[in-house]
Amino acid sequence: MRYVTDDLFPAEAFLGFYEAESTTGESLRRILLDVLRRLQLPVEKLRGQTFDGAANMSGAYNGAQALMKEVQPLAIFVHCSAHCVNLVTEAACSASQLVRDAIDAVHELGVLSKQSASSRLFWHL
Repeated sequence: MRYVTDDLFPAEAFLGFYEAESTTGESLRRILLDVLRRLQLPVEKLRGQTFDGAANMSGAYNGAQALMKEVQPLAIFVHCSAHCVNLVTEAACSASQLVRDAIDAVHELGVLSKQSASSRLFWHL
């Protein structure tokens, strides 16, 4: 979940894993509302929601986003761009050894940079 602190800084919190008896939009809405209720997070303050492109999540009529919007009309739906990037990257890696090697090299540079002593100071500031 993403939220804004009292000092207006964006923050994120992992709320957990929840078992779904079904993956219909209605079932997912019930889970979302139950989680918000249990964590004492008022649905009245919900302003945004992000899901992938699956019909049960982002469907315009029976998707979880549309059903949540019935409960809170101010909860704007935005398609999860990170999910799109992941799908494109996966397809590119499957199609080309060159792309796969380039992405792996960039990943290894990131790992190396994060492990260096000077960057540890930078990352924890």
